[in-house]
Amino acid sequence: FMADAVDVMDGASGKSSANARAETMCPVTVKMIKRAMDDAGESGEYKYGGLTLGNVTLVGKVVGVKDGQSNTSYTVDDGTGTCVVRVWNDGEGEGTEPFALNTYIRAYGQLKSLSNEKCIAAHNSNAVRAITDFNEVTFHQLEVVYANAHSTTKTKTGVANSSAPSNVYSAAPVQAAPTAVQGNMMSENIHDAVSAVLHMPEAMGEHGLHLSEVTKLLNGRFTADAVRQAMDDMANDGMVYSTFDDDHFRATDL
Repeated sequence: FMADAVDVMDGASGKSSANARAETMCPVTVKMIKRAMDDAGESGEYKYGGLTLGNVTLVGKVVGVKDGQSNTSYTVDDGTGTCVVRVWNDGEGEGTEPFALNTYIRAYGQLKSLSNEKCIAAHNSNAVRAITDFNEVTFHQLEVVYANAHSTTKTKTGVANSSAPSNVYSAAPVQAAPTAVQGNMMSENIHDAVSAVLHMPEAMGEHGLHLSEVTKLLNGRFTADAVRQAMDDMANDGMVYSTFDDDHFRATDL
């Protein structure tokens, strides 16, 4: 998919091809986009964890279409929320019908706030395409997890892994070294407490820990339903992932 990213970035916003290639194309979820845009300060720089969300790529299902004279807006749902992807008519896609509802698409673009609407502004008409192989949806989710885990490790250590790629599309994930227990099991913040449990030695096995074990190790301070919701939130944020079933979880930075 890297070729697609390079093609749509060339000529975007008047940038040279060399400069466009130098910028990292960051895989994101809608939840990441909304949090980054909500937390943006006066600088207008969108950040999520250790990631700077400049050029982004999003994968999701089209749940709404507005076809106008100057642009077409798609409402895209990726399972973490919905986001508008706006494609301006540049003549290259003239005569092309908009994507139908329930079509899975990949979009490349930049985060913009237009008329108080937070959206992805596609680089050009070729920057949004239909997905024909559903494996690409899974691939995108894994790329989000890897990009977030790598940036988290870099933020905590202050040093990037020298073997990690500068662009998340350019190489296979590099496994981070085992880390010490992170977070505080006694924290009233359930996400911090769960994170601490998932960094304990017994959680570093191939299958991680079962949901019930996490709840037990938290000494009953949180209900199983609350722990499940926290796990789902952290999975959407790329901090944890399920292993061989939906009840076993492992931290992404182990």
